[in-house]
Amino acid sequence: MRFNEIVKSGRPLEQLVRLALSTKGVTVTDGTVDRYTGLLEAAILADDGDALEGNIWQGFVNEIDGPSKYEGVISAIGLTLGASSSEVKQFMAVSNATIDALSGTPVDQAEQFLADDLEAIQPTDAEPYRHLDEPSRVVAMEADRVMGAPDPARPEPSHIALKHGGEDA
Repeated sequence: MRFNEIVKSGRPLEQLVRLALSTKGVTVTDGTVDRYTGLLEAAILADDGDALEGNIWQGFVNEIDGPSKYEGVISAIGLTLGASSSEVKQFMAVSNATIDALSGTPVDQAEQFLADDLEAIQPTDAEPYRHLDEPSRVVAMEADRVMGAPDPARPEPSHIALKHGGEDA
């Protein structure tokens, strides 16, 4: 999806969510997109000083610390999806550029600023278990150790090669 398509869509926040989910390899369904879009919309309302009475996300958004509920929710969603800190920063950069374009900055200029911002972000790796509280993290790590979670340093042999007695087909 191109930046100008996000900006020109009738629902840019929804398009940002679709982009983020597909980038992370998450199955993109209307329900998932609606859920995350609604959460981000609630955060925007809270940042604007609007009451969230009756909003399904009121409790979650109110628990977010920091000056920006929107940025806090993006970080929380990123943790849930297993995003690295650089991926969260990339989403924020695209979001900020979209806001700039919707606020009057010419799209090509906002896109250039976005390109500069994305280039400045140093890649990081996702940190497994980071989204869990300490007791849950310990249990998950132990379960993965016992169950033999895949170790990228020691990839499992190809089941195709084993079945055919040689190299992958």
